[in-house]
Amino acid sequence: MRVAFLLFIGLLAGCVPKEKRLLAEYQAAHMKDVVAYTGQDAALAFREKSAFIERVKALETQGAPIPAADILVWETARLGLLSEHLGRREDAARFFRLAAEYAQKAYPDRPESEKSEAALRSALEKMDTPENFPWRKK
Repeated sequence: MRVAFLLFIGLLAGCVPKEKRLLAEYQAAHMKDVVAYTGQDAALAFREKSAFIERVKALETQGAPIPAADILVWETARLGLLSEHLGRREDAARFFRLAAEYAQKAYPDRPESEKSEAALRSALEKMDTPENFPWRKK
């Protein structure tokens, strides 16, 4: 699977414009993250979410046409939720704090009540429910 993915990316690199190639890389990374996050293994979801966030940062630097600011807000908050679930309370607090910092930059015109750590946590509790994300049930 990994070899096929690398081969796919290698083919794209030589055949398509940079923007499309970067977008394809983003979509592949996002799909891998989604599969892990919607699964039952919270530790795997944490590893994939961390890797996805790092990939988004790299793609943003390379000029990928993605909404990196929005992605960093919500995916970092989700990393906080995963950390909490895994019993890593200090990491969870750090990730929620970082997500709120990203939200300050991504949404400068929104009220503070919508971009605080508590607001992000509350929104995720409504969006990422145990019914939809099996790792949260355990």
